[in-house]
Amino acid sequence: MKRAIVFLTLVAALGSACRSHPEATGAAAPLSHPLFWSVEKAGKTTYFLGTMHVGVDAETRLPAIVWNKFHAAKIFAMEADLEAPEAASLLKPTASSLRQDLGDGYWKKLEDAMGPSVARSLDHLPAMIPAAVLAVRGLPPTSKMDKVLSERAVGEHKQQVFLEPVARQLAILGKWMDVKALKMMLDDLPEGERHAKAMLD
Repeated sequence: MKRAIVFLTLVAALGSACRSHPEATGAAAPLSHPLFWSVEKAGKTTYFLGTMHVGVDAETRLPAIVWNKFHAAKIFAMEADLEAPEAASLLKPTASSLRQDLGDGYWKKLEDAMGPSVARSLDHLPAMIPAAVLAVRGLPPTSKMDKVLSERAVGEHKQQVFLEPVARQLAILGKWMDVKALKMMLDDLPEGERHAKAMLD
């Protein structure tokens, strides 16, 4: 095949954030410098695009050169299959209580950050779920960039390739985004927001 296109997700996270950012209103212009590279070997060209899971609206922010290469590609590869059944199975409710694991003080911080009803819905889920949401706190609530691209690839009947199992990614996230990490994030939410916005910039 003459061309392949690879999209690597730099940030895999969930959540939404402030709606005052230009990205949330559709007012932002196309990116002047997308994280976009080409690699040539044996007469074949592969394109790499760095993405953000949330914070960048792929439909309006990706410039024409990216979409033109995307449409011309026969193969679409991304980090992991976000729709894989095993992803849902690893996020099933747990017997342990996140509220008990955090303790009253940190549970109050979680309620303040997300709202009491949202916090209650997270009580029996792994700590990586609220941690992932807090990781993108302050970013515009856009459609998931990687999912938009994947759905386009399906619509254009491209061959799809996934670079690693989503179960592996979730296992790594579960190991490092634990209760201890969640407490650290809750202790300094403003600094976390600054880091997220700096990464987006």
